[in-house]
Amino acid sequence: MERIHAAQEALRAAEEELKTAVAEALKRGGSIAETAKAAGLSTNTVQRWGRERGWPTKAQREEWDRPRREREELYEKLGLTEAVRLLSEQGLDVKPRREP
Repeated sequence: MERIHAAQEALRAAEEELKTAVAEALKRGGSIAETAKAAGLSTNTVQRWGRERGWPTKAQREEWDRPRREREELYEKLGLTEAVRLLSEQGLDVKPRREP
């Protein structure tokens, strides 16, 4: 029985190490898909383990939020904010089109 308990404890420790390694990979900028593939896990599990261990970091959140802030600043600068609001209220799609 002692050997079984020792093996169970080793398994728990290995899982904790894997969770930590997954979170660290995400914090260093690794993609969710690449991390999931490398660890043999689902992307949902990778995201959950990352969130449980402080991912995304404050710096990552700020970096990811930067394009939205820049777009809002540009809209404001060009006077488009009010136009977009008015068109949206009328039910018109005002999202910019992507190049094909």
